[in-house]
Amino acid sequence: MEAFRAQVEPFFAQVEPYVPKNAGVRAAAAVFGATAFYFLSLGFYRLFLSPLAKFPGPKLAAVSGWYELYYDVIKSKGKYIFEIEKMHDKYGEYNRSLRILQE
Repeated sequence: MEAFRAQVEPFFAQVEPYVPKNAGVRAAAAVFGATAFYFLSLGFYRLFLSPLAKFPGPKLAAVSGWYELYYDVIKSKGKYIFEIEKMHDKYGEYNRSLRILQE
């Protein structure tokens, strides 16, 4: 155990100045880190490990619902259904534009 401690202590001595002293800031950093890890791992799963990953389609539509929000609210003002038709023309009958199937 002492040998392990002797190896680890220099690392902690180097990292300690960067660790916040305030417990609230440390908790906020931990929550932010856990949330970022969750969303990154969810995106990785949806792109590469999901059963729907083999179907063609826009990657952003496969990862999140922001793609649909963009076409419904910002660009086309509620005409995402026409964007789906364009995706069917481009990617074929089966594509990853409908996230309902992923959940």
